Amino acid sequence: WLAYSGIYGARVSQSGVVLDPGGFVIDTTSYFLFNHQTSIKYAADVYLVAWSPYDSWNHGYIYCVRISTSGTVIDTIPIQISNGQYRKFSPTIAFDGTNFFAVWADMRHSASLYEDSIDIYGARISQSGIVLDTANIRISQASGYQACPSVEFDGTDYLVVWEDSRSDSSYDIYGAKINSSGTIINTYQIAVQPGHQFEPRIARGNNDQILITYSGWTDSINAHPAHVMRICGTFYPFVGIKENQQSKVLTQFDLNIFPNPCRRRTKIEFSLGKEISGTKCSIEIFDITGRLVRIFSINQCNQDKSVKSVYWDGTDNQGRIVSAGMYFCQLKHNMYTLSQKIVFLK
Repeated sequence: WLAYSGIYGARVSQSGVVLDPGGFVIDTTSYFLFNHQTSIKYAADVYLVAWSPYDSWNHGYIYCVRISTSGTVIDTIPIQISNGQYRKFSPTIAFDGTNFFAVWADMRHSASLYEDSIDIYGARISQSGIVLDTANIRISQASGYQACPSVEFDGTDYLVVWEDSRSDSSYDIYGAKINSSGTIINTYQIAVQPGHQFEPRIARGNNDQILITYSGWTDSINAHPAHVMRICGTFYPFVGIKENQQSKVLTQFDLNIFPNPCRRRTKIEFSLGKEISGTKCSIEIFDITGRLVRIFSINQCNQDKSVKSVYWDGTDNQGRIVSAGMYFCQLKHNMYTLSQKIVFLK
């Protein structure tokens, strides 16, 4: 199923009155196979709205427009912020008093249409709508996946945070400081305790203090088994002691899916174990009627690294978004099969 979609907006007064009950058009030129991801920032008497439409896995860009306080779209032709091939997604915006800074997840260095490599990129945009970093700034280029970025200005520099899989065994939270001229000052670890840490968010408070929150896995709470995600947080500059967590370690023939239930995408992590010979396996997703929805054919599963992963974005083999509901994920290797349920939400 393919359809044109669009970005719309509406102003709401401080008293909760919708000033544009019919909404107003921001962009209706996008031909998409996935839901739009948008971000908005108000500064210098304009709203900057950024989004990430795309019409295939091979094309995807970050666009933005400026909108006046009266609800007028200033940029009738959307401004293309990003360049490069493959998907860009999850834009986020900050403002330093002079320029806007947009940050997003970027697959331009991926070896395929599938998410084998995701980096964090950014670009500054002037108040007049000029993209100052046309080549874009590569903020993170570590191995694996860097996604779900969030950005804030701390009064002096930009602070960017994201989820990061460079450790191979789990997702951690990393960050980078970037000055107002677009130069990366440093990068650092924020949350690297055992287990997965996902989807960080960042906010600026009093005295330019920065709060970073994220979703973190824990096996136990007060010595009792839990196996749940908790909402964790830390201040920057860092204070206090980080929580020590433990994660599920995949061993032998094993399968782990997170998040589950999921929206947009979920990570399917699997291990064959050293005792299982051969290098070919597959991840197959079925609906409740037993119809094959998506297949990931994977070679060299147990070469070099015992734990592997793929991402399912809720699409079938033809790139169409599936219906919300329950699905079954199967890890297949020769005569071995392991299944788990996936709940896909809209």
